[in-house]
Amino acid sequence: MKTIQEKYNALSKIVHENWILPLPNKCTPQDIKYAESIFKVSLPNELKQIILKYNGAVPKKDKTKKGKYIDHLISFSKKDRLNASYIYQYMVKEHRMNPLMIPFAEEANGNYFCLMYRDNNDKNPIIIHWDHEEADIKAAVTIMAKSFKEFIQGLR
Repeated sequence: MKTIQEKYNALSKIVHENWILPLPNKCTPQDIKYAESIFKVSLPNELKQIILKYNGAVPKKDKTKKGKYIDHLISFSKKDRLNASYIYQYMVKEHRMNPLMIPFAEEANGNYFCLMYRDNNDKNPIIIHWDHEEADIKAAVTIMAKSFKEFIQGLR
């Protein structure tokens, strides 16, 4: 049975080997704190680790278990105009997304992969796919994984 450190090292290796072409504007810890203040939730540590090093990057393994493809991570840098905070605020204001849905990656066709929280105190959001062509929020959502870690480990 693997120790917690061995599991962390294995996940860390998966994370660092799978991302290319990060955006020139790096994401800072302050950018993450700002985004979390807008979202009113805490992001999973695995996602924070990825965006701090690979902000806006393209995954080498881009196919999900359910056959969807990630085009790129959404930028979390305040220097990028179309960052996660901006997209979130716009989508919530336009009633396109539930306030507990946090977009973190995008498909080439404009659909988003989002963290979906049960409430603002939730520490283990599920991962969903949001279809931008669906007018009804409930119909637009497909559950992708039980956690961010499971989602990342399932990319092929």
